[in-house]
Amino acid sequence: MHDELDRKTVETLFPGWSIEIHEQLPSTNQYMMQKAATIKTPATVVALQQTQGRGRGGNSWWSDRSSLTFSVMFPPEEFGFARSRQQLLSLITAALVRESILSAENFEASRFQLKWPNDLYLDDKKVCGILLEQPGIPDDVIVIGIGLNVNNSFQFASEEVRQKAISLYDAFGEKLQLTKILVSIMAGFQQLFENESFRQNLFPAAWEKCHVLDQKLVTIDQAGKKMTGRCEGIDENGALILRDMFGLHQIHSAVILDWE
Repeated sequence: MHDELDRKTVETLFPGWSIEIHEQLPSTNQYMMQKAATIKTPATVVALQQTQGRGRGGNSWWSDRSSLTFSVMFPPEEFGFARSRQQLLSLITAALVRESILSAENFEASRFQLKWPNDLYLDDKKVCGILLEQPGIPDDVIVIGIGLNVNNSFQFASEEVRQKAISLYDAFGEKLQLTKILVSIMAGFQQLFENESFRQNLFPAAWEKCHVLDQKLVTIDQAGKKMTGRCEGIDENGALILRDMFGLHQIHSAVILDWE
């Protein structure tokens, strides 16, 4: 069935991973953060239904059984990510999800774009959100939460929501296999752990090709201070580059309010 996950297939394909699939969880990130000290890595925890999902800035992320909500935990330094480069993992993960969807399904690549700092957009609407967190104990692992709208539909959502969010089903009119999509994303993480050239393809290469904000007039909120400038890309450290009348600005953390 499209909306059921085949645990046996996932476990067979990734024997070195700790894999948990739960009927329901408040939040896969919260679950992993609480149990980080006892879970062998790399690990993934999937919730068939997530009731209290969270996004950046405390935003909620609602999901049902037709979406794909899960978290991945691994020790970045063990797989070649120095602490100084770990801030790039949100950018890398968004590009990884994009690449994994395109590897699993014959979709038109140009319809999928990345939005700084960690979102995947489809037809100019959000299809996937990502949240990175660190448990503290142990302090050498990172938890990456991924919420991907797969077979859930926004057809009957409010007009405001339909203007902002979309699912793969809404865009392409066909139900997809959640197991196939999850396997493709986990295989992407496996490549990320093992292949330096694959990492470079995700960042900076993917962001240079399909960043939705490039050359757009972007308005941001940076700790309560609004700013508008022309986006001139993302620098090697993952900062958003905006140009306004005062010059170039490197934005390391902000909320994107609007762009045109």
